[in-house]
Amino acid sequence: MGYEDRTREELIAELTALRRAAGAGVGDGAVARAVERGASLDSEERYRIVSGLISDFAYAFNVGADGRLAREWVTGAIEEMTGYTESEFMAQNEWSPVSDPEDEPVIRQQLERLLNGEAAVVDFRMVRKDGTTRWVRDYARPEVDSESGRVVRIYGAVQDISRRKAAEEVQSVLLNVSQAVSESDNLEELLATIHRELGRLIDTTN
Repeated sequence: MGYEDRTREELIAELTALRRAAGAGVGDGAVARAVERGASLDSEERYRIVSGLISDFAYAFNVGADGRLAREWVTGAIEEMTGYTESEFMAQNEWSPVSDPEDEPVIRQQLERLLNGEAAVVDFRMVRKDGTTRWVRDYARPEVDSESGRVVRIYGAVQDISRRKAAEEVQSVLLNVSQAVSESDNLEELLATIHRELGRLIDTTN
């Protein structure tokens, strides 16, 4: 039985189980596949259900004939994630209004791929309204009009991956310090390395 044949209740039950499994460590491929399946459904309501279950918040943009973007909707824990209310976030019509300026090249490349009809998954730092930063992963895919071949809509689902990034950073720091301890015969250089690596952890937890 295909996804298009399933009832709303069956779809919700299956994707709820998927999200729980993802929280327990299932790879990103499962989440990405669920987004792909959800976006291919005929019903936009079902896409909202899918994206709401496997992400912290989701969104949709309309793409005009001139390439201009117009935000259509957001759903999920938008205020908890960004610090902005839904109405405040909707009023920011840019492609990624809360991304860290240093990650602009990543965001720009993602949008270029989407407008070329390609799905795109990117990690970037999101700056909340209070100025704090979170790492997020954005799964986005375009909807292409079958007649014109033009991208007419973009759907996306965003996950907070801050804890995962912090854990990766801790592992990297431990590895670098361990290597420095085993390889360095200069105490001053060793202390400088430890100080630098611990500084990375402080930046991660802020």
